[in-house]
Amino acid sequence: MFLDFEKVVTQLESWKEGKAVIIHGAEGAFCSGGDLDFVAKSLMFPAVGYQMSLFMTHTLNRFASLPLISVAMVRGPAHGGGAELATACDYRIFTRTAEVRFVQARLAITTGFGGATRLAGIIGGKQALKFLCSTDPINMSNGRQLGFCELICKDAEGLDITKVWLSDVFFKAPADIIGHYKRLTRPLDTTALRQRHLEESETFRETWGTDRHFQAKADAAAERLRSAAGQRSPPQSKAKENPQSS
Repeated sequence: MFLDFEKVVTQLESWKEGKAVIIHGAEGAFCSGGDLDFVAKSLMFPAVGYQMSLFMTHTLNRFASLPLISVAMVRGPAHGGGAELATACDYRIFTRTAEVRFVQARLAITTGFGGATRLAGIIGGKQALKFLCSTDPINMSNGRQLGFCELICKDAEGLDITKVWLSDVFFKAPADIIGHYKRLTRPLDTTALRQRHLEESETFRETWGTDRHFQAKADAAAERLRSAAGQRSPPQSKAKENPQSS
C-alpha cells in the first residue's frame, strides 16, 4: 500500500490540468489500518518502523502540498494509519458509517505519519489530545461540530455527493488559480511544521517494536479473535418449560 500510494502521488504531481482528487475506500471501509499479521512479520523492528514513518510522513506531506483540492470521502472505518491519511486531505466528507479513530494509543505507540500534528491543525490542540489519548471515534455525531468534516450523507451517495460538493464550491475557478490559492493558504511557518513531523517520527521510533507494543498488539489480536468467535456462535436458545400437569 505504501509504495502504491507514493506512485499515485508522483503521478498527481505531474497532473497540470487537474483540479481535485478524492480518496475513498472499497468494500465499506475507508482504510482500516495496518494488517497485524503483515506488521508483525515485516515491520516490527524499531529501525524499520522509523523508516516507514519517515517515508509515509514525506509522502503525505507531498500529497498535502499538491496544487489540487483533496477530499477524503470517509465511509466505514478509518483507523490508525487510515485516520492519519484522512488528516492529510484538505477536506473530509463523512457517510453515516464513517468512523475515524486514532487507535495507536491502544497499541502503546504514537502516530507515525504526521497525523497528530495534522489533527491538531484541524480541530485544535486540546481536542486533538482528547481523541489521540482516548482513541474515541470521530463520526457523524461529532465530526461537523469539531470542524473535522464538511457534511454527512448516506453511504450509497457518498462519492456522488462529494463530486457535487467539489463542483459547487471549487470548480468555478481554473486549475491554475486553484493551485495558486492552495499555495497561498498554506501555513506560513512550514519549517516548524516539518520539524514537528520529524519529532513525531522520532517519538514513533521510541514506541514502535518495544515489548509493550508487542504485548498490546497481541492483546488486540486476541480481542479480535474473541469478537469474531462471538459473532460466529449461534445464540443460546432457552429451554421451554414443560407445563405442570394437574
